[in-house]
Amino acid sequence: MVEKKGCGFFVIMGAIFVLYLISSFEKSFDKPSKKEIPQTFHTNTVVKNQQPKEIKPPLDEKDSILRSKFFGDLSQAKKIKKSGKIILMVWEPYIKYAQSLPNPSIKSAMLSHTNDINIDYDEIWIKIFDDLFNADEKKRFKGQFDINTIYWKDNKIQASTIEKYYVSNPITGTKIGKHQITGVWDRDSILKEISN
Repeated sequence: MVEKKGCGFFVIMGAIFVLYLISSFEKSFDKPSKKEIPQTFHTNTVVKNQQPKEIKPPLDEKDSILRSKFFGDLSQAKKIKKSGKIILMVWEPYIKYAQSLPNPSIKSAMLSHTNDINIDYDEIWIKIFDDLFNADEKKRFKGQFDINTIYWKDNKIQASTIEKYYVSNPITGTKIGKHQITGVWDRDSILKEISN
């Protein structure tokens, strides 16, 4: 009888320990607070009878952009003083491919920044996203990393694009082996992102 009582004690203690582990594990999946959720995609949600918040540009936009998390580290971006006009548009096969996807969430995310805009600029910043790769990977995948291009006019941000490398056209399968624009952010979208 003594052995059974001792065994029962360990079974009860083991069950309590397992319940403790389960409750700790479930708490780790609790919904994070709003501050912890990263704001990646721009949404145009407006509460009924509420006016949209006016987006005020920061006093020094370049400094604000350099400090914002939206673009990441731009300290090594290539800066080119060059004036011109350009029409920025998302690559048509990318849009068609995104529209063909069955999952509405993925489709919406992929198509969230497909603006076509015409801008004037006097400076361009080009950032190649290779920061997280070691020297061997940078050498092996050179020319295939995502590229972020930021357009400025009179020290005010005008637009930004993201370009991704495509081996082939996702619709036709034709080999292309070059970067294509998959996202275009206009001035208002950028200012909203950096003000969050």
